[in-house]
Amino acid sequence: DIIQTCPSFEAFKMIMNTYKLLNKAANKLADFLREHNFGAQAGPALGGVGNYVVLARNAGLGWTGSHGLLISPEYGPRQRLAILATSIENLPINNDEVNPHSWINDFCNKCGECIRECPGNAIYDDPIIKHTGYTHIDNSKCFPQFYNHYGCTVCIKKCFFSDEEYDYLKQKFFEKK
Repeated sequence: DIIQTCPSFEAFKMIMNTYKLLNKAANKLADFLREHNFGAQAGPALGGVGNYVVLARNAGLGWTGSHGLLISPEYGPRQRLAILATSIENLPINNDEVNPHSWINDFCNKCGECIRECPGNAIYDDPIIKHTGYTHIDNSKCFPQFYNHYGCTVCIKKCFFSDEEYDYLKQKFFEKK
């Protein structure tokens, strides 16, 4: 698995290729929707206009880990996000549902592996509240690591959700509670 080699040039190439593919896919979807008379705007996978993790969490796709990344049942923290904003009004979204992944917050608070292993010391012990919401990462420390060390990705590599099945971790977590 390439993530286990990070930080490495091979991992960096994979990360950048993933961003490229996500951007192409988001743009193709936006073009398709516009061709069918819907408003649509693709949001780039790297350096987008909003906090995609919060959007994905609010959509019930997963939960924010201590490293500030989305942890989903399917991929753990091993995913990159892009968005597609649209004018479609009847999408089947229920914002009243409780996010079934919120237990991840307690798991991460007990774990802290990504915080301890971050080579840039960029992950806050506790999220900081800013005018834009909670932030888990000091970007002034994370970005240099990311750009100078082949995409870094150590926080993903060290996250237990990268190596273990989501349902297994959930079961073990609730057994210990």
